[in-house]
Amino acid sequence: MKSKSLLICAVLTVLLLAPVAGVCYANGDIVEKIGANGSVDWVKGTIIVKGVGAPPDNAKNEAQARLMTERAAKVDAYRNAVEIVNGVRVSAESTVQNFTVTSDIVKTRIDGFVQGAQQVDIKYMSDGAIEIFLSIPIFGNGALADILLPAQTEIKTPSLAKTPDVCPTCGQPWPGKAAEISAPSKAAAAGEVYTGLVIDARGLEARPAITPRIVTEDGQEIYGSSYVSREFVIKQGMVGYSKDVAKAAQTDRVTDKPLVIKAIKISGSKKADFVVSAADAARLLAMKENLKFLEQCRVMVVVD
Repeated sequence: MKSKSLLICAVLTVLLLAPVAGVCYANGDIVEKIGANGSVDWVKGTIIVKGVGAPPDNAKNEAQARLMTERAAKVDAYRNAVEIVNGVRVSAESTVQNFTVTSDIVKTRIDGFVQGAQQVDIKYMSDGAIEIFLSIPIFGNGALADILLPAQTEIKTPSLAKTPDVCPTCGQPWPGKAAEISAPSKAAAAGEVYTGLVIDARGLEARPAITPRIVTEDGQEIYGSSYVSREFVIKQGMVGYSKDVAKAAQTDRVTDKPLVIKAIKISGSKKADFVVSAADAARLLAMKENLKFLEQCRVMVVVD
């Protein structure tokens, strides 16, 4: 039984590092492969990069050969890291590369950031080759998200320019003006205050990103980088990802009473934005108390 488990783990490792595009789901993780030598774990918020070194022909002895091979593997890993990081999805329309080609400052910071990647594993192969693995954080002070996100001057308040005729929670007509969507309603009296948001995007082939948005069918943005605290985005990302609705609703991120909304579809060329109905959007924004947890990025997204 133990050997069988080890075999399964080995197979999964090979699959995660294989050059096949897409997102894999194993052991609760959501891992996206980028090329043949990299992957992004969107649950843990880390990028893993592999470098390979072949044994040299001109080594004087076995010890020197190993040192030279390790050095070659490390050089290969850091070279691959730049390519892998550039392929990480930032939004529904962009990757890191979009930022580096338009800003020399960002490119310089990214290059320096990658060179500081931490070595987390080394493997010695039977043919003398060596594989080295680097870990690169997406979130945290000085990490990838911190480099990419601009300085924040203010946090905007989401609202709907067009609202449903009837509140989906209390069944009463909405206030006449869109600006009053956050006004108290019977829902407030009933205590419908949520502690977080869970977006169920299963079956839609959604792709994780650093700064995804939530929009309505007519394109109104109700959750995006303009409406959240940069501090929370840097610390934990705009959303957390899961593949189980029940588990997502029980995470500390959304605490004990999250609102669960079913996404209608995915938008953006990178398939990373989530479209919800106008009624669900109005239900979410109907109470000012709910806007606070949005500002703090207390949002989970469920994919499959």
